[in-house]
Amino acid sequence: MQPEVIHTYKLMIVEDEPLIREGLKLYFDWPELGVTEIFEAENGTEGIEVALRERPDLVLTDIRMPELGGLEMIERLHPALPDARYVILTGYNDFAYAQQAIRLGRISAYLLKPLQYEESLAAIRDCLEALAAERAASAAGTLRAEAHDALQGGLLVKSLLDGEDDGRAERWLASAGFDTPLAYRPLVLAYIPEIGAQAGHQWQALAEALLGSAVSALYPDCPGTRTLCYFHRRTLYALAIVRCEGGAADLAPDAARIEQAMRESAGGLAPCFYLSAGAAATVPGEAAGGWRQAERLLIGRFFYPDRRFFAQPREAPVVTGGRPPHGLDPKDKAMLAACLAHEQSDAEETRRWLRELGLRSAQADAKQTPDRWLALIQEIVGDCLRFAYKHGIEVEEIYSVTLLDLSFVADFRDAERLFGWLAEWIVQLGAVYRAGKSRPAPQDALIFEQIEAFVTQRLNEDVTLQMVADRFYYNPSYLSRLFKSKLNINYLAFVTEIRVRHAKRYLENPKLLVTEVCAMCGYKSYKHFVKTFRSVAGMSPTEYRKQMGT
Repeated sequence: MQPEVIHTYKLMIVEDEPLIREGLKLYFDWPELGVTEIFEAENGTEGIEVALRERPDLVLTDIRMPELGGLEMIERLHPALPDARYVILTGYNDFAYAQQAIRLGRISAYLLKPLQYEESLAAIRDCLEALAAERAASAAGTLRAEAHDALQGGLLVKSLLDGEDDGRAERWLASAGFDTPLAYRPLVLAYIPEIGAQAGHQWQALAEALLGSAVSALYPDCPGTRTLCYFHRRTLYALAIVRCEGGAADLAPDAARIEQAMRESAGGLAPCFYLSAGAAATVPGEAAGGWRQAERLLIGRFFYPDRRFFAQPREAPVVTGGRPPHGLDPKDKAMLAACLAHEQSDAEETRRWLRELGLRSAQADAKQTPDRWLALIQEIVGDCLRFAYKHGIEVEEIYSVTLLDLSFVADFRDAERLFGWLAEWIVQLGAVYRAGKSRPAPQDALIFEQIEAFVTQRLNEDVTLQMVADRFYYNPSYLSRLFKSKLNINYLAFVTEIRVRHAKRYLENPKLLVTEVCAMCGYKSYKHFVKTFRSVAGMSPTEYRKQMGT
């Protein structure tokens, strides 16, 4: 396995409004994205000067600025920085202008003001991933044929997922040496670690190895089967190209054999992986429906927590008479209302009820379609949001956007964890409601104490703002503003203070080496640890230790 290449980037922000520049520096978790240096300029003229000196990899710029606008600046910079990527900020009135600029080249994306966090983050990630891909290609000199096939295969899978096949898939497969395959089997492999766990990128190499073992077990009599892979977030979408005679590509698989292969390939991480197989297609363009089917089949993990592979429901859906079993019955609706609004609401009682409801619904809906079970969760979330709107609670305080489209379901392995998370969110919402009735914003101090405890428990990990937002049910951009407005520091400074405070305590133990303290406090670079410690404590860790007499 090749060692992972860690890419770092320089960012330049060109914006004439100082507050906006400062906000952009805090809006994303730049270190998590690999951005190690950020430079600023207040107009295009200054931007050219800074860029030629610092040579940024990514430039984030406004269009209209005094002296020299963003587009003119880019046009002058491009010959000197041909490998840089440019992202422009634009208001609604400049929207068409920005689109035209993108068509002219040089500009990778635009962000429409006011920024939408998830969309903006996705655009920035795309630019950085493109830079990483260009660096990899440049370092290699030329892509090996195998790597080129993998890249093209991934693009092919993405186009099929997006429903954009117009016959190009079959032409490319023929040119790549896939001679008259008989069937195409869509597969979905999901990686679901514990909430708060570090995923990194290592899981992708493990996922590909696991998929290879699973496909061999899926088609033991078809050794010529090949797979094309495309990664999106923590999911691998694969297309198995099968050369099996007599319709064997769609036969019922040996689930026990496949799960055994998955356990052997993934080792201790086996519980984090779930694989599903959609129906085989005879032409590539029909695979999109199979992937959608496979994604729905993954819901089966909530009903059968011991299974890791799903190809079809264990039993056919049962049609029942009367009220659908997935909805909240009157008793459950009343309980939910009490958990949210009752003055004497008991957090532990809320947790017990949600845990029991989750287990009960998973057992009842195991014989139903996934939609029935998802409808229950949607009803719970909908009732909670209606409660928030009714009582004037700022909704962005108590939800992540993943709640609205139910995409948060993909973060959990089983019903107990999922409904446990929902319970904590409902407890939080109820606490916000009751606090608002008695005294102004008493939750502010409490939430920072809770975040500090969360970070302290993971002191040796890279705990990002997104991880904290997910854990405490906040919109990440709102949480970032909350740090600034209430503590007058950003999230990274908050975490740094915690780490340095614990580092001081560890340094008082003479048995610990300074390098050990560095690792214990989550710093991968000793040089960075010393620099950060000095910026906060006014002295190096060694000097602090001498001062303390240890």
